[in-house]
Amino acid sequence: MSASRDAGSPGGPSTKATLDAEAQHTERRDRHRAEAARLEGVSLRFSAVNLALFAGAVIVGGAGAWDRELGTALVGAALFAAFLVAYVAHGRLVRRRDRETTRAEIHERHLARMRGELEALDRGDGLAPPDHAYAGDLDLFGVGSLFSRLSVAHTEAGRQRLAGWLLTPAPASVI
Repeated sequence: MSASRDAGSPGGPSTKATLDAEAQHTERRDRHRAEAARLEGVSLRFSAVNLALFAGAVIVGGAGAWDRELGTALVGAALFAAFLVAYVAHGRLVRRRDRETTRAEIHERHLARMRGELEALDRGDGLAPPDHAYAGDLDLFGVGSLFSRLSVAHTEAGRQRLAGWLLTPAPASVI
């Protein structure tokens, strides 16, 4: 059991506050996972509809063009227009699903940090040049590194910003 959960640990974080925060992150992670799963199901149905609309547009439109029948060709064009609308709507749905998945992953990382599961945190792989003067000596990157303990970045730009701060020495006047 971690020190933050030991009921009588002096000077440690409040057990109740830690458990409340863990419960909130767990509930939010589960809610975002459930929504992402629901949206994935809708996305699969959209994929089937998109395929049917596109196939119908090609078959009906092609038959209308082949037979030079304007009415049939217009039905094919209408099916293609419906496909385009469904395609755009599906794209929006996929972006919503991806946002929900990302939010669930963020809460999962917060839970891992709270539990002290350092191997589950971002190690900053690939952010330090191999020949950096002190990154290896100070364990700036890797499992249990300073980067993994500090980083709560949710974007690649955030990861790179933190890595840049850690890799840039302070000016001599500050030291």
